[in-house]
Amino acid sequence: MRLKEAYRLNLPHNYPTKSISDFGGKPSNPDNTDAFQKAVDWLNDQTEPACLIFEPGIYRYQTSPNWAVDYATITSCGVVKLRCEGTGDSFILDGGASTWNMRVGPFWIEGHDGSGDGVFIEAVHHSYFDFNVRGCGTTQAGLRMQWCVVDKFNYVCSVNEGGWYNDGSGAAKPLYGVYIDDDASAQQAAYNLFIDPVIEGVETGVKIVNGTGNQFNGGTIEGNTGWGVEVDKNCNSNKFIGGDFEANTSGDILVAGAETDIIGCDSDSLIQFSTGGQHSKIIGGAGDSITVDSGVTGVKISDTSYNRTGTGALTDNGTN
Repeated sequence: MRLKEAYRLNLPHNYPTKSISDFGGKPSNPDNTDAFQKAVDWLNDQTEPACLIFEPGIYRYQTSPNWAVDYATITSCGVVKLRCEGTGDSFILDGGASTWNMRVGPFWIEGHDGSGDGVFIEAVHHSYFDFNVRGCGTTQAGLRMQWCVVDKFNYVCSVNEGGWYNDGSGAAKPLYGVYIDDDASAQQAAYNLFIDPVIEGVETGVKIVNGTGNQFNGGTIEGNTGWGVEVDKNCNSNKFIGGDFEANTSGDILVAGAETDIIGCDSDSLIQFSTGGQHSKIIGGAGDSITVDSGVTGVKISDTSYNRTGTGALTDNGTN
């Protein structure tokens, strides 16, 4: 990789930098699995932060290596489509005990309808990721996160990017756009930031099973055939700020967790606080129907308009 290219990509030019082609990785290859593993081995062998760059093209492969390497930059200098033709997760970042300070993307991820998750990330912290997931296994997530802490995401998972990837066996519509959970030791995903996410046309847009302080700023979560967002009862202090929610079939936001903040968001269907939830808030924005179920405590609704479609209602069966 020439020095001027490292500068142009805003890479740390004084660190070791190689191209995936240095390891035999090429868009013309029928299978880049071995080349990808050789590149990961090189990253792991470095004693200082290192950079790996993909030239534009579609890279086909059967199995993703584990790309998690401390302080590594893995990036592209154009549109790069990583097309996984095997049955596992399309892009794996398994941090083990913990991996820190990575920079990954931008990459398009193309899994087929029988593959695993589009992107799987566990125990990678304080890192930046840029992914456009074009498809994954139909029972899987475009992005699955387990015990990730203070990561930042530029993330798209949308049918409107040209349709879900289809290898001829069927469209690879994700079950979840984003799935946030803890790891096997019950360590939660916490304080991750999504900037202007675009999640459209999956089943459930965002599912937070075990997460604290995760934040979705701006963007849109719309046209999903289940809920736009589901926040489960083990979750605390997750936030949705300035986002657009519309045309989600089951409803826009379903909250069973505690201290969920919905601030300045627009909704055209249902925001529902379900049994067991407590001390959540809707502040500002425009909504349609807002429902607080029996067994919910301390919901605060302020400076918010509802009945946006003319058929909405405010229903309060909660306490305080």
